[in-house]
Amino acid sequence: MSIFHDLDGSVTGYPDTFVGRADNYLIRHPGCLTVPRWNGMICAGKYAQLYIQARRPENLTLSIARAAYHSHPLRLHGVNRGVSYQQYQPVVMLAEAYLIQWDGRAPEEVILYPVNFHRGDWLYVALCYPKGTVFTVVGDLYQRQTGKAHSVKRYVAATSRHSVLNGADERRFYFDSLTGSSINILGQQRFHSLAPGRPSGASLVHTMVKAY
Repeated sequence: MSIFHDLDGSVTGYPDTFVGRADNYLIRHPGCLTVPRWNGMICAGKYAQLYIQARRPENLTLSIARAAYHSHPLRLHGVNRGVSYQQYQPVVMLAEAYLIQWDGRAPEEVILYPVNFHRGDWLYVALCYPKGTVFTVVGDLYQRQTGKAHSVKRYVAATSRHSVLNGADERRFYFDSLTGSSINILGQQRFHSLAPGRPSGASLVHTMVKAY
């Protein structure tokens, strides 16, 4: 679901604002102005795109909800057909928290790649996975111009979620079966589930996506 940036205000009368559908709760906030004749709204704020790639399986429908409006999720079906991965690219509001769920077994590998993020921009993302899932977490910096990644490193498990959230410059993650894990991300982040078939309950992988 895309949005329109009215940079000069010639469409809305409000410079540097964004126009989106009225039912898009990923970008909505209390300061948005609803325009019924457009079935839309005008919002000021900082927005970007979150590229999400999922593998094994690659036929899932993704549900993403803003934490502040968790009862109004957006369902995305992906754009790829007949390939080994599926991709989704929702527009999100920066410095906010989002929850991602799937309509079937959670994918074994997920890549989160922030698009149009600037230095210091961040999101907090929670992904739903079965309890007992084992993760290998790898982060890298991806150069879009060259298509190459560098600074590839595995993340080290931390002793608490608090220590991860307060150590944004360190590559660590935290996971437990009740509250999930917290991961700081530099550029492109990969999750590899090594036990994807365990169906007993669900927990959350809590993820911070940040641009450096």
